[in-house]
Amino acid sequence: MFNIKQKAIALIENRVGKTGRVLGVRHWEPGGFVEIDLHLPDIDMYRFSSVQHIKCRVAPAQYRDYTIAGWDAETHTCTLYIHTAHAGAGSNWANNLEEGDEIVYLGVSGSVHSATERSTLLCLGDASTIGHYWALQQLAHSGRANLCGAIALDHEAYCGQLNDYLRMNVQPLLQTDAGGETVLLQWMQQELLKRQHEDVTVYVAGYSPAVATLRRQLRSLRYGGALVKAQAFWS
Repeated sequence: MFNIKQKAIALIENRVGKTGRVLGVRHWEPGGFVEIDLHLPDIDMYRFSSVQHIKCRVAPAQYRDYTIAGWDAETHTCTLYIHTAHAGAGSNWANNLEEGDEIVYLGVSGSVHSATERSTLLCLGDASTIGHYWALQQLAHSGRANLCGAIALDHEAYCGQLNDYLRMNVQPLLQTDAGGETVLLQWMQQELLKRQHEDVTVYVAGYSPAVATLRRQLRSLRYGGALVKAQAFWS
């Protein structure tokens, strides 16, 4: 059965598969998070109006979606920010990439997250959302929105590196549970109280159970509907 699946995917790759080139790789200390610079000549990045995900082949017959961030439409370059602290085909692939390697991908598709016209975009998530919110900030900068928020991280060293490497107005928080649910809840409640008179859209992404809990709490605070945009990445 697996061989049949592999053959079917190989046919799809031959029809719609495209390639890119690794321009550089940077591993955060002490490991478990990696930045991958890519050249993707077949992607028209001028058309990006929402956060975009690229479906990369990470092993035979296996694909993972990663966010295209920090893109330059003129040079067809971008960066993937991948949390690799967990075991899996995607983490193994990302950790072993080197400059000059070729990658194979099936395509690019938009996510449910795009920059709204509201004045404040408040973002909440874990390490898996760093690239996602970096991309959202790039979209927000084309308008008048202000992006801020908090990201829960699973290693103290990442907290400093997040501020050193990326110019994002987000507060790094050291998580105490999966997905940083507890620290994100505490931070969110305090922050929304301070911003109760602002025009706010709340973005929630990352660990599925944490996303669900944050959404429930937001509803209790009368944030719902178009005011909350949620997207789970992993469980």
